[in-house]
Amino acid sequence: MISDAVPAPDVQPKAKIFISYSRRDITFADRLEGALKARGFEPLIDRTEIYAFEDWWKRIQALIAQAHTVIFVLSPDSVASEVCTKEIAYAASLNKRFAPIVVRRVDDRAVPEALARLNFIFFEDEARFADGVDRLSRALATDIDWIRKHTDYGEAARHWTAAGRPGGLLLRSPAAVVSYPPADSADWFVSGFADGAEQLAGTAAVVDELVGAGRTVLFAGEPNFRAFTDGTAKLLLNAIVGPNPSPAARAAVAEPVITALPDPRPVISVVVRPADVPATESVLRDLGATWTTTSVAGGVLIAIDNPAGLEPDEHPWARQLPTKLAAVGVTPTYLAMTTTS
Repeated sequence: MISDAVPAPDVQPKAKIFISYSRRDITFADRLEGALKARGFEPLIDRTEIYAFEDWWKRIQALIAQAHTVIFVLSPDSVASEVCTKEIAYAASLNKRFAPIVVRRVDDRAVPEALARLNFIFFEDEARFADGVDRLSRALATDIDWIRKHTDYGEAARHWTAAGRPGGLLLRSPAAVVSYPPADSADWFVSGFADGAEQLAGTAAVVDELVGAGRTVLFAGEPNFRAFTDGTAKLLLNAIVGPNPSPAARAAVAEPVITALPDPRPVISVVVRPADVPATESVLRDLGATWTTTSVAGGVLIAIDNPAGLEPDEHPWARQLPTKLAAVGVTPTYLAMTTTS
């Protein structure tokens, strides 16, 4: 069937920005709020968004939860403020992206831990306020699609937890290729028994999700368990040997990386987005590693030095690297561990 309907324009919602600041910096916060609005952002600021008789902390929590980024206005007063400290701690618990900006210089030792490792944008010179906002705007727009998805999932999870984690509110993925049937369906008895039908009803059983240049197939249960039907074994086989939906994309990522690798080839090499380089280098620094960086198509190649000539399985931290990168919100587009021989 051919439809002559005109598709709706792809209009992205405004990025929501929570501003955490000391009351002594309210004049600056007012000016920043107006400048961000003029550049297409939606500032969330407790001064204007909390109404009389409202539970102020619950309202602030709600504003932070729906924000894509949290701006922290650094000043001697904000780092000493209990409320500001509480806002930062709550935002960090949600893994929110921070954008620290300096309006008045503070002692480095007083900067909250969640902000100390980040790059600051300085607003100390009032004459260069517009330049500072332009730099801030570019930073806020970086990776905004990823940030929106993170915020949406975080909000859904928060509402699910607040509602007592009911099965009917479990997250559904558009990539769910197989879902469990309704609780009262006779299909539960195809394999001869049903246990936990109410909890699993309608949730995803198999998810096929594109990740970077490849794909990940997720099974809610053990697909190769001997007590299950042959149908799940076929799904597992298809996941292992089935065609890659985007081999060209995989090659497009890998080829320029392989070309850029130094000789001799490093045992561990990783490619991340430019915005993720500081966090990646922080992880490597904590592990005691040294490395070289090279710009490649689609990101930055980080080739990790191997002065002792260790194999990947001999490295004391090689297996930890993917987990440690994930913990700081970094998803590599390429990660390889190569033998020395």
